[in-house]
Parts: sequence; C-alpha cells; structure tokens
Amino acid sequence: MSGRLGNIVCAPPVHKEWLTFSFFGMLAVAGFLGTILRNNMRLVHDPTATFSSNELMIELGAGLILGFALALLYLVGAVTIDGNPRAVLTTVEGFQRVAVVMTLLGLGGGLMIEQAADRVRQWFTETFHTAAESKAAS
Repeated sequence: MSGRLGNIVCAPPVHKEWLTFSFFGMLAVAGFLGTILRNNMRLVHDPTATFSSNELMIELGAGLILGFALALLYLVGAVTIDGNPRAVLTTVEGFQRVAVVMTLLGLGGGLMIEQAADRVRQWFTETFHTAAESKAAS
C-alpha cells in the first residue's frame, strides 16, 4: 500500500507544456518577492522613507519586465549553446537548473531596478551624444 502511495505522490503525471509555463510563473513570483524585499530593505535602512503603493506597483512592473528580459537572454543563450530549444527541459536536472536560474533572475530583476535604470540611462545618453556629435561634425 505504501509503495503504491509513494509512486502516486512521487511520480504524478506532468505535461511538458505545464513545466514550460511554470518557469514564467516562478519568474513572476520571484520578481514580486524581489520587489517586496527591495522595498522592505529601503524602509528598514532609511527611517524617513514612506510606503507608497503606487511606487510599489511601478517598481513591480519594472522588476517583472527586467526579470523577463533576463530570463529570455538566459534561454536564448542556452539554445545558442546547445542548438536545441527542447534540450533545456529534457532531463530533471535541466528543469531544476533552469528553475533555480529563473528564480534568481526574478529576484535579481526585482532587486536591481535602480542599477539597470542607471545603465540604460547612461547607454542612451552616450548613444545620443555620439549621434549629436557625428551630426554636428558633418
């Protein structure tokens, strides 16, 4: 009886499509947790800080977009290196590895909003300055 129950509990029927979609669910939950962690750290370290639900929603959106972009870069890199888009999910170890990476990317996306915004702002500023200088020179 326990052997049968153990088999039922340990080996449920799982569709591969569900596994693929579960990555993005994990990414969203991790991005939400990263944003909440970032706001809590800000409130703990800055006694004059106040909680704003509008600011939280804006940061949550930015963190989710950043985490999603990082996840796509990771998956494109995995496909580029392996050459097979299904190779990431063929083994249990591959699924676990991608699950951990997606969770870390979501947490990182939620935590590093300011750093990413500074890098993007710097990149656009340099690009626009370079374009303006080349236009002025010609």
